[in-house]
Amino acid sequence: HCFEWSNLNQPETLSKEDVTKILRNFSDHGVSMVQITGGEPLNRFNDIIEILPLFSGIDFWIYTSGYHLTDEKARLLKKTGLTGVTISLDHWIPELHDAFRGKQGSFKWVEKAANNIIANKLALCLSICATNNFISEDNLYQYLELAKKLNASFVQILEPKAVGHYAGKDVMLSTSNIEILDVFYKNVNFNSKYLDYPSVVYHGFYSRRLGCSGAGKDYLYVDMDGWVHDCPFCQKKIFNALTGEITKQVEAMRTFGCSVFNSADKI
Repeated sequence: HCFEWSNLNQPETLSKEDVTKILRNFSDHGVSMVQITGGEPLNRFNDIIEILPLFSGIDFWIYTSGYHLTDEKARLLKKTGLTGVTISLDHWIPELHDAFRGKQGSFKWVEKAANNIIANKLALCLSICATNNFISEDNLYQYLELAKKLNASFVQILEPKAVGHYAGKDVMLSTSNIEILDVFYKNVNFNSKYLDYPSVVYHGFYSRRLGCSGAGKDYLYVDMDGWVHDCPFCQKKIFNALTGEITKQVEAMRTFGCSVFNSADKI
């Protein structure tokens, strides 16, 4: 389901200096949180630990599969200023996660990475793109139990969109499954029974009520070539973060709104 599916395993186009310049531009604009994604961002581990200390005013998170996130790497990431790690976990059943990833043992990557993250006092978030096939009360609460066992602070629920690996496919959630997610979100976050459980972050709950929070309203997305998009699922290039004038361009994005999913019923 990766929105960067067509770019996976392609040669890197942004140097360490390019990434630093992009971050400097956005830091000067007032950005306070950055999520470093991939592919697998830990493939550029050395660049990351050199870049992070340059921006003490930004909360940095890494979005990873957990691949080779060793105790030593977690320690260095903490030392250089990382706030937390979001791990993609596609199912609470190990065999089904491995099958989705197409890699036997990938569930163990998640477990080992989670242990190393917590041991080094980094925040942990587990993220799932919840498909129609996955969504059920049992799956959601079993996933939450696993997140609690791994000492995660957050569970992030994303909704599949017909882009990237899912381009041209009918993956939009059914009304009944959206209702299940809504009830789950409200129950875990607002029922005292779940005070000791991870909080649930579910962007779709608010986007259907308040509209898309991308397009520079609360966040935006910079791709592997430095192009800025309204959000990860919007495949339209707005401007290049290396050469564009950040302030004016972001203000224009906010004015126009999301260029693809710009109505609440499409988010």
